[in-house]
Amino acid sequence: MWDDHSGRASVVQAVRMTIADDLTDADIKETVPAELLGAENTRERAAWKYQRYMRDYLQTVQAVDDGSADFSTGSMLKAWPRTPSWSTPRTKASSSETTAGSTSA
Repeated sequence: MWDDHSGRASVVQAVRMTIADDLTDADIKETVPAELLGAENTRERAAWKYQRYMRDYLQTVQAVDDGSADFSTGSMLKAWPRTPSWSTPRTKASSSETTAGSTSA
């Protein structure tokens, strides 16, 4: 996060994207406090944004994990109907029954 890219390829050194300046309020789902704005607070703003972004990410991972645990323990399966609410269309007879006694004209 604090890498200045020195000693790396020139194309990497040219990268100017930073967490402090390019991670938006929409990304972190909060507004940055006024005391963290400005060039003198870049490092603190980056740390603040990173913490909020990771908190949201980890909450998402936890929710997925909780959901998969419900599925794997069967608690979600108990709520599902035994037969699906949708079904495939049935034909009047299977193909073997229709061809067995018929003759082509």
